[in-house]
Amino acid sequence: MPTGQSTYFYEDIYFLAPNPFRFGLIGQCTWYCWSKAHAKAAAYPERNLDVSNLPTCAAGSWAVTAEDNGYTVSDTPKNDCIACWTGGHVAYVETWNPSTQKVCFSEANWYSDTNPSYEIVVPANVKDVITDFVAAITDNVTVKDTTVNNQPGTDGLFKTLSLSSFVNRKSGDCLFIYLN
Repeated sequence: MPTGQSTYFYEDIYFLAPNPFRFGLIGQCTWYCWSKAHAKAAAYPERNLDVSNLPTCAAGSWAVTAEDNGYTVSDTPKNDCIACWTGGHVAYVETWNPSTQKVCFSEANWYSDTNPSYEIVVPANVKDVITDFVAAITDNVTVKDTTVNNQPGTDGLFKTLSLSSFVNRKSGDCLFIYLN
């Protein structure tokens, strides 16, 4: 499974039009997953990722909205899909290994305290580079390397968990939106 920084937030899609989350929701999980899916589709056209009608609603409604928009929704992950908890969180599934039952994923806004909009919390070793890039696009975003309670930033990092640990980390059902 991959490790390290998954997302450097260099693609314009994270901060500029047509991103519907660029005003008021930067740093949130929905902003991240919508942006990550579009960035992946652009970077890997051979994967045929369908990002044409991704949800733009609250995280807890993504699975239902995606299904209404024509996406396949399942309780089994696959590579390049979006995990949705009905209790209110989304994460990007990078890879799924059915033989080991391991999910490699990335996300934003998964902290014990609150991560306000207009804030990206990343590891210290990438903060300066991301700050410089973001500053060239907008002055509305703060890039931090710790949260209020000094928890290290993990926005955009690869993380790996067993499927059972992954689906049980948030309340509500966990469903997966297939992008291909």
